[in-house]
Amino acid sequence: MSKKLGLAFIIVSILMVGIIVVNFSGLWDAEVSDYDDMRHINDFSELEAYDEEDTMYLLYIYATWCGSCQAILLDVLDFVESHDETIPIVFAEEGANGTPPVEWSYYPSMIVMQSGEVLEGPIVGSSDILALFDEIIDSTYTPYP
Repeated sequence: MSKKLGLAFIIVSILMVGIIVVNFSGLWDAEVSDYDDMRHINDFSELEAYDEEDTMYLLYIYATWCGSCQAILLDVLDFVESHDETIPIVFAEEGANGTPPVEWSYYPSMIVMQSGEVLEGPIVGSSDILALFDEIIDSTYTPYP
């Protein structure tokens, strides 16, 4: 009986240490767990504000229920943090009003835009979006018509 109790104590202790490490290491940070603080549109007509500039930007379309969207959340937020000055990302959640620049059927989707024109997209799925980020970071990205 005491061996079982000792084993249970060890398992609970390991779990508690794991929870403490995750909480204090920043691996689980409630402040960066969603897209709420990002550049959001609720209607696709709001893209006009970004189209006036001659700057390329990314339109990221996601859904809160989408597992793939949640899986790349930290990668997207890291990209915004490190590259927002170079190539901003505009976020549109599922259900945004108005007419989108292109039709898409899967989440997450990314559309490369400039001056009101679609340069490429939709780029669909987390692996293709992450590959796009890599190309932008490596300065090897050229829009695919």
